[in-house]
Amino acid sequence: MKKLRNLLLCLSMGCLLFTTKVQALETKEYFNSSENVTENVNINHSYFTSGNNVNSKSQVQGIHLIAGNNLELQGTSEYLLAAGNVINIDNTVERDIFVAGNSINISKQSSIGRDLFAAGNTLTISANLSGNTFLAGNTINIDADTINGDITISAKEINIASNTIINGTLKYNSDAIFNSNTTNIGEIKTYETKNIDETTILSVLSDFVYALLTFVFLGFALNLLFPGIFKSLDKKLSANEIFNNTWNGLLFMFAVPIVSIILLVTVIGVPVGIISLLIYVIMLYLSVPIASTYLGKLITKKIFDKKQSPYLEIFIGCILTKLVCLIPIVSVIYTIFLVLFGLGLIYNMILKVRKKNI
Repeated sequence: MKKLRNLLLCLSMGCLLFTTKVQALETKEYFNSSENVTENVNINHSYFTSGNNVNSKSQVQGIHLIAGNNLELQGTSEYLLAAGNVINIDNTVERDIFVAGNSINISKQSSIGRDLFAAGNTLTISANLSGNTFLAGNTINIDADTINGDITISAKEINIASNTIINGTLKYNSDAIFNSNTTNIGEIKTYETKNIDETTILSVLSDFVYALLTFVFLGFALNLLFPGIFKSLDKKLSANEIFNNTWNGLLFMFAVPIVSIILLVTVIGVPVGIISLLIYVIMLYLSVPIASTYLGKLITKKIFDKKQSPYLEIFIGCILTKLVCLIPIVSVIYTIFLVLFGLGLIYNMILKVRKKNI
Protein backbone atom coordinates (compact mmCIF):
# COMPACT_ATOMS: atom_id res chain seq x y z
CA MET A 1 0.00 0.00 0.00
CA LYS A 2 2.59 2.54 -1.12
CA LYS A 3 -0.12 5.07 -1.91
CA LEU A 4 -1.48 4.96 1.60
CA ARG A 5 1.94 5.20 3.23
CA ASN A 6 2.84 8.22 1.12
CA LEU A 7 -0.51 9.80 1.91
CA LEU A 8 -0.01 9.31 5.64
CA LEU A 9 3.52 10.66 5.43
CA CYS A 10 2.24 13.84 3.80
CA LEU A 11 -0.50 14.19 6.42
CA SER A 12 1.93 13.71 9.29
CA MET A 13 4.51 16.10 7.87
CA GLY A 14 1.81 18.66 7.16
CA CYS A 15 0.59 18.45 10.74
CA LEU A 16 4.13 18.76 12.09
CA LEU A 17 4.78 21.72 9.82
CA PHE A 18 1.65 23.39 11.06
CA THR A 19 2.61 22.98 14.69
CA THR A 20 5.98 24.51 13.93
CA LYS A 21 4.25 27.60 12.60
CA VAL A 22 2.03 27.82 15.66
CA GLN A 23 4.98 27.70 18.02
CA ALA A 24 6.15 31.07 16.81
CA LEU A 25 2.76 32.66 17.28
CA GLU A 26 1.06 30.95 20.19
CA THR A 27 1.73 31.42 23.88
CA LYS A 28 2.91 28.55 26.08
CA GLU A 29 -0.54 28.47 27.60
CA TYR A 30 -1.90 26.98 24.40
CA PHE A 31 1.11 25.09 23.08
CA ASN A 32 3.68 22.61 24.40
CA SER A 33 6.63 21.46 22.29
CA SER A 34 9.98 19.81 23.04
CA GLU A 35 12.01 16.72 22.14
CA ASN A 36 10.37 14.61 24.85
CA VAL A 37 7.04 15.72 26.25
CA THR A 38 5.49 14.33 29.43
CA GLU A 39 2.44 16.30 30.43
CA ASN A 40 -0.50 16.06 32.76
CA VAL A 41 -2.32 19.38 32.68
CA ASN A 42 -5.91 20.42 33.19
CA ILE A 43 -6.67 23.15 30.69
CA ASN A 44 -9.95 24.83 29.87
CA HIS A 45 -9.45 25.40 26.15
CA SER A 46 -7.98 23.72 23.08
CA TYR A 47 -4.35 22.64 23.30
CA PHE A 48 -1.45 21.80 20.97
CA THR A 49 1.28 19.28 21.83
CA SER A 50 4.23 18.23 19.67
CA GLY A 51 7.50 16.38 20.17
CA ASN A 52 9.50 13.32 19.22
CA ASN A 53 8.19 11.28 22.14
CA VAL A 54 4.92 12.43 23.68
CA ASN A 55 3.33 11.00 26.81
CA SER A 56 0.16 12.92 27.52
CA LYS A 57 -2.35 12.50 30.33
CA SER A 58 -3.78 15.98 29.92
CA GLN A 59 -7.42 16.86 30.48
CA VAL A 60 -8.34 19.25 27.68
CA GLN A 61 -11.70 21.01 27.50
CA GLY A 62 -11.59 21.44 23.76
CA ILE A 63 -9.60 20.09 20.81
CA HIS A 64 -6.32 18.34 21.62
CA LEU A 65 -4.02 18.40 18.59
CA ILE A 66 -0.94 16.16 18.99
CA ALA A 67 1.92 15.45 16.57
CA GLY A 68 5.10 13.45 17.09
CA ASN A 69 6.99 10.23 16.47
CA ASN A 70 5.88 8.06 19.40
CA LEU A 71 2.62 9.04 21.08
CA GLU A 72 1.29 7.58 24.35
CA LEU A 73 -2.09 9.19 24.97
CA GLN A 74 -4.05 8.60 28.17
CA GLY A 75 -5.85 11.86 28.80
CA THR A 76 -9.29 13.28 28.09
CA SER A 77 -10.55 15.79 25.54
CA GLU A 78 -13.62 16.81 23.58
CA TYR A 79 -11.91 16.10 20.25
CA LEU A 80 -8.61 14.34 19.60
CA LEU A 81 -6.48 14.95 16.49
CA ALA A 82 -3.24 12.95 16.44
CA ALA A 83 -0.54 12.33 13.83
CA GLY A 84 2.65 10.32 14.31
CA ASN A 85 4.55 7.09 13.73
CA VAL A 86 3.53 4.85 16.64
CA ILE A 87 0.33 5.94 18.37
CA ASN A 88 -1.14 4.21 21.41
CA ILE A 89 -4.46 5.67 22.50
CA ASP A 90 -6.02 5.05 25.90
CA ASN A 91 -8.05 8.24 25.96
CA THR A 92 -11.52 9.32 26.93
CA VAL A 93 -12.81 11.45 24.07
CA GLU A 94 -16.24 13.01 24.40
CA ARG A 95 -16.81 13.37 20.66
CA ASP A 96 -14.62 12.46 17.66
CA ILE A 97 -11.11 11.11 17.08
CA PHE A 98 -9.05 11.85 13.96
CA VAL A 99 -5.76 9.92 13.87
CA ALA A 100 -3.12 9.21 11.21
CA GLY A 101 0.11 7.24 11.65
CA ASN A 102 2.08 4.11 10.89
CA SER A 103 1.01 1.90 13.79
CA ILE A 104 -2.18 2.85 15.62
CA ASN A 105 -3.55 1.03 18.65
CA ILE A 106 -6.78 2.07 20.38
CA SER A 107 -7.11 0.09 23.61
CA LYS A 108 -10.21 -1.42 25.19
CA GLN A 109 -10.01 1.15 27.98
CA SER A 110 -10.51 3.98 25.50
CA SER A 111 -13.87 5.70 25.40
CA ILE A 112 -15.03 7.41 22.21
CA GLY A 113 -18.27 9.34 22.45
CA ARG A 114 -18.97 9.64 18.76
CA ASP A 115 -17.07 8.89 15.51
CA LEU A 116 -13.60 7.51 14.76
CA PHE A 117 -11.53 8.44 11.69
CA ALA A 118 -8.21 6.56 11.45
CA ALA A 119 -5.64 6.00 8.70
CA GLY A 120 -2.38 4.07 9.03
CA ASN A 121 -0.32 1.07 8.06
CA THR A 122 -1.46 -1.21 10.89
CA LEU A 123 -4.58 -0.38 12.89
CA THR A 124 -5.78 -2.25 15.96
CA ILE A 125 -9.17 -1.18 17.27
CA SER A 126 -10.09 -2.71 20.62
CA ALA A 127 -12.32 0.02 22.05
CA ASN A 128 -16.09 -0.17 21.95
CA LEU A 129 -17.47 2.37 19.51
CA SER A 130 -20.72 4.30 19.79
CA GLY A 131 -20.73 6.20 16.51
CA ASN A 132 -19.60 5.56 12.97
CA THR A 133 -16.07 4.42 12.09
CA PHE A 134 -13.94 5.15 9.03
CA LEU A 135 -10.69 3.17 8.70
CA ALA A 136 -7.99 3.11 6.03
CA GLY A 137 -4.83 1.04 6.22
CA ASN A 138 -2.78 -1.92 5.13
CA THR A 139 -3.80 -4.30 7.94
CA ILE A 140 -6.80 -3.57 10.14
CA ASN A 141 -7.51 -5.62 13.26
CA ILE A 142 -10.79 -5.20 15.13
CA ASP A 143 -11.36 -6.98 18.44
CA ALA A 144 -13.79 -4.61 20.13
CA ASP A 145 -16.69 -6.11 22.04
CA THR A 146 -19.44 -3.91 20.61
CA ILE A 147 -19.62 -1.46 17.72
CA ASN A 148 -22.97 0.27 17.45
CA GLY A 149 -22.45 2.41 14.37
CA ASP A 150 -21.52 1.69 10.77
CA ILE A 151 -17.95 0.85 9.73
CA THR A 152 -16.39 1.82 6.40
CA ILE A 153 -12.99 0.25 5.68
CA SER A 154 -10.38 0.54 2.95
CA ALA A 155 -7.60 -2.00 3.52
CA LYS A 156 -5.52 -4.84 2.14
CA GLU A 157 -6.31 -7.18 5.03
CA ILE A 158 -9.17 -7.04 7.54
CA ASN A 159 -9.27 -9.19 10.68
CA ILE A 160 -12.33 -9.13 12.94
CA ALA A 161 -12.43 -11.13 16.18
CA SER A 162 -15.16 -13.74 16.61
CA ASN A 163 -16.50 -12.07 19.75
CA THR A 164 -17.00 -8.68 18.08
CA ILE A 165 -20.59 -7.51 17.67
CA ILE A 166 -21.28 -4.95 14.94
CA ASN A 167 -24.81 -3.62 15.14
CA GLY A 168 -24.47 -1.39 12.09
CA THR A 169 -23.32 -1.98 8.52
CA LEU A 170 -19.80 -3.13 7.68
CA LYS A 171 -18.63 -1.83 4.30
CA TYR A 172 -15.21 -2.67 2.86
CA ASN A 173 -13.37 -2.85 -0.47
CA SER A 174 -14.04 -6.04 -2.40
CA ASP A 175 -10.36 -6.79 -3.09
CA ALA A 176 -9.45 -6.93 0.62
CA ILE A 177 -8.55 -10.17 2.41
CA PHE A 178 -11.39 -10.57 4.89
CA ASN A 179 -10.87 -12.80 7.93
CA SER A 180 -13.72 -13.13 10.40
CA ASN A 181 -15.75 -15.88 12.03
CA THR A 182 -18.24 -13.60 13.72
CA THR A 183 -21.87 -13.81 12.69
CA ASN A 184 -22.86 -10.80 14.75
CA ILE A 185 -22.75 -8.22 11.99
CA GLY A 186 -25.89 -6.32 11.07
CA GLU A 187 -25.13 -6.09 7.35
CA ILE A 188 -22.06 -6.55 5.16
CA LYS A 189 -21.47 -4.62 1.94
CA THR A 190 -18.51 -4.41 -0.41
CA TYR A 191 -17.49 -1.79 -2.93
CA GLU A 192 -15.20 -1.70 -5.94
CA THR A 193 -12.00 0.33 -5.80
CA LYS A 194 -10.56 2.38 -8.63
CA ASN A 195 -6.87 2.66 -9.36
CA ILE A 196 -5.74 6.26 -9.15
CA ASP A 197 -2.33 7.37 -10.29
CA GLU A 198 -0.03 7.76 -7.27
CA THR A 199 1.52 10.94 -8.64
CA THR A 200 -1.91 12.51 -9.00
CA ILE A 201 -2.82 11.74 -5.39
CA LEU A 202 0.41 13.15 -4.00
CA SER A 203 0.20 16.20 -6.23
CA VAL A 204 -3.36 17.03 -5.18
CA LEU A 205 -2.60 16.36 -1.53
CA SER A 206 0.60 18.40 -1.50
CA ASP A 207 -1.14 21.30 -3.26
CA PHE A 208 -3.96 21.19 -0.72
CA VAL A 209 -1.61 21.07 2.28
CA TYR A 210 0.54 23.88 0.88
CA ALA A 211 -2.49 26.07 0.15
CA LEU A 212 -3.95 25.37 3.60
CA LEU A 213 -0.71 26.15 5.44
CA THR A 214 -0.20 29.33 3.42
CA PHE A 215 -3.77 30.41 4.12
CA VAL A 216 -3.48 29.66 7.85
CA PHE A 217 -0.12 31.41 8.10
CA LEU A 218 -1.58 34.51 6.44
CA GLY A 219 -4.39 34.58 8.98
CA PHE A 220 -1.96 34.10 11.88
CA ALA A 221 0.30 36.87 10.59
CA LEU A 222 -2.64 39.27 10.22
CA ASN A 223 -3.78 38.54 13.75
CA LEU A 224 -0.26 39.01 15.08
CA LEU A 225 0.27 42.31 13.26
CA PHE A 226 -3.27 43.70 13.44
CA PRO A 227 -5.12 41.99 16.32
CA GLY A 228 -7.80 44.67 16.26
CA ILE A 229 -9.06 43.39 12.90
CA PHE A 230 -10.10 40.03 14.30
CA LYS A 231 -11.27 41.40 17.65
CA SER A 232 -13.82 43.46 15.73
CA LEU A 233 -15.30 40.19 14.41
CA ASP A 234 -16.33 38.98 17.87
CA LYS A 235 -19.83 40.42 17.55
CA LYS A 236 -22.33 37.90 16.21
CA LEU A 237 -24.18 39.33 13.22
CA SER A 238 -27.86 38.82 12.54
CA ALA A 239 -29.11 37.52 9.20
CA ASN A 240 -29.95 41.08 8.11
CA GLU A 241 -26.49 42.31 9.10
CA ILE A 242 -24.85 39.50 7.13
CA PHE A 243 -26.97 40.40 4.10
CA ASN A 244 -26.13 44.10 4.48
CA ASN A 245 -22.42 43.31 4.78
CA THR A 246 -22.54 41.17 1.65
CA TRP A 247 -24.47 43.87 -0.22
CA ASN A 248 -21.99 46.54 0.86
CA GLY A 249 -19.18 44.26 -0.30
CA LEU A 250 -20.82 43.93 -3.72
CA LEU A 251 -21.15 47.70 -4.07
CA PHE A 252 -17.61 48.21 -2.83
CA MET A 253 -16.22 45.63 -5.28
CA PHE A 254 -17.64 47.47 -8.30
CA ALA A 255 -17.49 51.06 -7.06
CA VAL A 256 -13.77 51.22 -6.24
CA PRO A 257 -12.51 50.11 -9.70
CA ILE A 258 -14.90 52.52 -11.43
CA VAL A 259 -13.79 55.47 -9.30
CA SER A 260 -10.13 54.47 -9.72
CA ILE A 261 -10.44 54.34 -13.51
CA ILE A 262 -12.08 57.77 -13.53
CA LEU A 263 -9.19 59.11 -11.46
CA LEU A 264 -6.65 57.53 -13.81
CA VAL A 265 -8.01 59.37 -16.85
CA THR A 266 -7.44 62.68 -15.10
CA VAL A 267 -4.03 64.26 -14.69
CA ILE A 268 -4.08 65.12 -11.01
CA GLY A 269 -5.91 61.94 -10.00
CA VAL A 270 -3.42 59.39 -11.41
CA PRO A 271 -1.46 58.83 -8.15
CA VAL A 272 -4.65 58.46 -6.13
CA GLY A 273 -6.11 56.11 -8.74
CA ILE A 274 -3.05 53.86 -8.71
CA ILE A 275 -2.92 53.76 -4.90
CA SER A 276 -6.65 53.03 -4.65
CA LEU A 277 -6.32 50.14 -7.11
CA LEU A 278 -3.40 48.66 -5.16
CA ILE A 279 -5.34 48.92 -1.90
CA TYR A 280 -8.36 47.40 -3.65
CA VAL A 281 -6.34 44.35 -4.75
CA ILE A 282 -4.99 43.89 -1.22
CA MET A 283 -8.49 44.12 0.23
CA LEU A 284 -9.75 41.53 -2.24
CA TYR A 285 -6.96 39.18 -1.17
CA LEU A 286 -7.63 39.72 2.55
CA SER A 287 -11.41 39.45 2.27
CA VAL A 288 -11.38 35.63 2.17
CA PRO A 289 -9.25 34.99 5.31
CA ILE A 290 -11.16 37.67 7.24
CA ALA A 291 -14.55 36.21 6.29
CA SER A 292 -13.26 32.68 6.99
CA THR A 293 -12.13 33.76 10.45
CA TYR A 294 -15.59 35.10 11.21
CA LEU A 295 -17.07 31.72 10.26
CA GLY A 296 -14.41 30.04 12.41
CA LYS A 297 -15.52 32.18 15.35
CA LEU A 298 -19.13 31.09 14.84
CA ILE A 299 -18.12 27.42 14.76
CA THR A 300 -15.97 27.60 17.90
CA LYS A 301 -18.77 29.37 19.75
CA LYS A 302 -21.11 26.54 18.78
CA ILE A 303 -18.66 23.84 19.86
CA PHE A 304 -17.25 25.47 23.00
CA ASP A 305 -18.97 27.43 25.72
CA LYS A 306 -16.08 29.82 26.26
CA LYS A 307 -14.11 32.01 23.89
CA GLN A 308 -11.15 30.20 22.35
CA SER A 309 -7.76 31.34 21.11
CA PRO A 310 -8.05 33.56 18.01
CA TYR A 311 -5.51 31.30 16.32
CA LEU A 312 -7.80 28.30 16.78
CA GLU A 313 -10.69 30.31 15.31
CA ILE A 314 -8.54 31.26 12.32
CA PHE A 315 -7.37 27.66 11.88
CA ILE A 316 -10.90 26.23 11.94
CA GLY A 317 -12.18 28.90 9.56
CA CYS A 318 -9.33 28.28 7.12
CA ILE A 319 -9.84 24.51 7.17
CA LEU A 320 -13.56 24.96 6.53
CA THR A 321 -12.88 27.23 3.57
CA LYS A 322 -10.30 24.94 1.99
CA LEU A 323 -12.50 21.86 2.42
CA VAL A 324 -15.54 23.57 0.90
CA CYS A 325 -13.38 24.77 -1.98
CA LEU A 326 -12.77 21.12 -2.90
CA ILE A 327 -16.44 20.74 -3.87
CA PRO A 328 -17.16 21.61 -7.51
CA ILE A 329 -19.64 24.45 -8.17
CA VAL A 330 -20.22 24.94 -4.44
CA SER A 331 -16.65 26.22 -4.15
CA VAL A 332 -17.35 29.00 -6.66
CA ILE A 333 -20.50 30.15 -4.87
CA TYR A 334 -18.81 29.91 -1.48
CA THR A 335 -15.75 31.88 -2.62
CA ILE A 336 -17.89 34.64 -4.14
CA PHE A 337 -19.81 34.90 -0.87
CA LEU A 338 -16.59 35.06 1.16
CA VAL A 339 -15.16 37.81 -1.05
CA LEU A 340 -18.31 39.93 -0.88
CA PHE A 341 -18.89 39.31 2.82
CA GLY A 342 -15.22 39.93 3.61
CA LEU A 343 -15.20 43.19 1.65
CA GLY A 344 -18.31 44.23 3.56
CA LEU A 345 -16.58 43.51 6.87
CA ILE A 346 -13.52 45.51 5.79
CA TYR A 347 -15.75 48.37 4.64
CA ASN A 348 -17.46 48.46 8.05
CA MET A 349 -14.07 48.46 9.79
CA ILE A 350 -13.01 51.47 7.70
CA LEU A 351 -16.22 53.30 8.63
CA LYS A 352 -15.70 52.61 12.33
CA VAL A 353 -12.12 53.88 12.22
CA ARG A 354 -13.24 56.97 10.32
CA LYS A 355 -15.99 57.74 12.86
CA LYS A 356 -13.53 57.44 15.74
CA ASN A 357 -11.18 59.91 14.09
CA ILE A 358 -13.86 62.49 13.36
